[in-house]
Order: sequence, then structure tokens, then C-alpha cells
Amino acid sequence: MTNDQPWWERTACTTEDGDADIFDYDPHRPHNRARAEGYEYAKAICRSCPVIDSCLEEAIEQEAGASVQNRYEIRGGLTPEERAALDPTAGKRTPSRMPA
Repeated sequence: MTNDQPWWERTACTTEDGDADIFDYDPHRPHNRARAEGYEYAKAICRSCPVIDSCLEEAIEQEAGASVQNRYEIRGGLTPEERAALDPTAGKRTPSRMPA
């Protein structure tokens, strides 16, 4: 991989071997120990990512004003609740497009 690629093609979550489902954080599902450990593993992969800042920046931009219920996935090393805590406009709007 080269730095000529867009940041989203250089993410640790797409280059690491493993289960992409660990990043599928859903605030509507009950949390259990196994799921929490999976989230921590996903966040550890994020911490090793060379583009974590770009990922978090895009997540915050795309989710601006959204409630926690309209935020999904571990993105930029943070859960939806953690990203909402960084957004002073959280809960003010429903995003028109959520990332895939």
C-alpha cells in the first residue's frame, strides 16, 4: 500500500486478518462480556491504525448532531457513545446518510 491511496484504503481494520463484525457496534443490542471484549479488540486494532485520526474526523463530521441511536460501529477507535460525547450537537438531528 502507498500513501497515494485514499485514507480509507489504508485502515488497519481492512488490512488486519480477522472478523470485520467486531467493528459492528449496535447501541440497541444488549452488551455482554464477549461483545465487550470484541469491542475492546476492535478498538485495539484502531489504536494501531495509521489513519485513525482521519477515520474519527470523518465519523464525527458524518454524524454531527446525530443521537447515539443513529451512530453505529467502532470508528476512529471510539464507540457511538464515546463519539456522541465529543459532539456538542449530539441529538439535534438525524443524519441523512449513515456510512456503510
